[in-house]
Amino acid sequence: MDSQQRVVFFVDDEPSIVESATMILELASMRVCSACDGQSAIAQIEAGINPDVIISDFRLPGGMDGVEVVRRTRELLRREVPALITTGDTRQKLLTLPSSLIALFFVSRLIPTR
Repeated sequence: MDSQQRVVFFVDDEPSIVESATMILELASMRVCSACDGQSAIAQIEAGINPDVIISDFRLPGGMDGVEVVRRTRELLRREVPALITTGDTRQKLLTLPSSLIALFFVSRLIPTR
C-alpha cells in the first residue's frame, strides 16, 4: 500500500457497528470518518471530508437513506466515489436499485436486536 492513508467514510446509526468497523479499518491502516445519519454525513462532506470510499447502511434516520448519501456525496465532490451499501433489509424494493449506482451488500445482524 502507498504511504498515503486511505479515507473511509462510514455512515451508520448504530454506535456499536461504527465502533467495530472503525477498529477493523484502522487495523488495515485506513483513516475512518463517520456519521450517524445522512444529514451529518453531507455536512461533513461540505466541511471538507474527501473520502476514498463510502460504506453506508441503507436505512438511516432523518429521511435520507444510504443511496442518497452516496448520490449527494458524488455530486458535491464531482467524482464517482466508490460506495458499498450494507443492509439487513431484504425487501424486493432494494433489489431494484441500479447496479451502476452502488454495490449492495446484504448482511444479517450479528447481534440480535432487543
